[in-house]
Amino acid sequence: MNALQEDAPIVVGNTGIELTPDTINNDANTTVVAQTTDNTQPGNTTAAQPDNNQLQVMSYFPSAVYSIVKPEFLSSVRKVSTEFLNKRKKEQPRMDPIYPLYQTENMFNDPRITDFCQYVGATAWNILNGQGFAMADKSVFFMELWCQEHYKHSAMDEHTHGYGAQLAGFYFLETPPDCSRIIIHDPRPAKKQINLPEADMAKVTYGSNAINFTPEPGLLFFANSWLPHQFSRHSHNTKPIRFIHFTIGVKQNDASTVVAKNAAAPAQQQQQAPVNGPIIV
Repeated sequence: MNALQEDAPIVVGNTGIELTPDTINNDANTTVVAQTTDNTQPGNTTAAQPDNNQLQVMSYFPSAVYSIVKPEFLSSVRKVSTEFLNKRKKEQPRMDPIYPLYQTENMFNDPRITDFCQYVGATAWNILNGQGFAMADKSVFFMELWCQEHYKHSAMDEHTHGYGAQLAGFYFLETPPDCSRIIIHDPRPAKKQINLPEADMAKVTYGSNAINFTPEPGLLFFANSWLPHQFSRHSHNTKPIRFIHFTIGVKQNDASTVVAKNAAAPAQQQQQAPVNGPIIV
C-alpha cells in the first residue's frame, strides 16, 4: 500500500519560486518592460520579456485602522468626562480589585461636546463610505460614548463589538508614562488555527498575530467593530490612563422625510447634489 510518509521532505529545486521581502513589496499591478538593443540589427530595439518566475502578490480583505491627532477637543471633552467620572466615583467609591477602573454612563448627549461628537460622526461616515459601503442614503449614530479611567494593573481584554455596531474607536485624554497600549488582533480564525511561529515579532508582517500602538493625548482612533482589540495592563503607579470609548451604528435615512424636505426647498437648492453626513443622536 502506498502511503505518504509524515516525515517525507518536499524538495524545491533550483527553479522553484522564493518569496522574499523584495518580492512581496513589489507593485503587483505594475510591469516594467525594459528596452534593449538587438545587436544583430543595429538601430532595432526589442522589449525585454518580464521575469516569468516572479509571483504576483495580491492582498485582499484588509483590516484597516485609522488615527489622527485632534488636540482641539481635549479641553471640552476632559471637562465633561471629569464631571461624569466624579459622579460615578460617588456612586462607586471602591474600584474592582481585578480591574481597577471607573466607567461613566453615556456622554454623547451632553451639548458641551457637540463639536467633538459631530466630528467623530462625520469621520465615521467618511470611513465607511471610503471603504466602499453604500452610504449615500444612510446616516451614522452613536450607540455608545463613555469615558474610562484605568489605574495600575487594569486592562481591557480582547473583544469585538456586536449588536449592530459598525465602527469602534477611542479618543485619548490622559496618557502617563508606562500607560496601556492599544492592541489589535488578527481577526481571521482560520489563520489562528494553523498559525506558524513568527520570525520576528517586532516586525509587522503577513504572519503578525497582533499589533500595538502607543496612545497620546488627543489621539483619535477608529477601527471596524469586528476587529478584535484590547488594552495592555496599565503600569503607572499613580496616574491613570483616561480615554473616551465609542461605538458607531448605521441607519437608513427616512425616504419620506427626504422627499418632503426636497419639495420644500428653494429651486436653486433642489438642483444641488445632496449633502450626505451623519445624524448624531
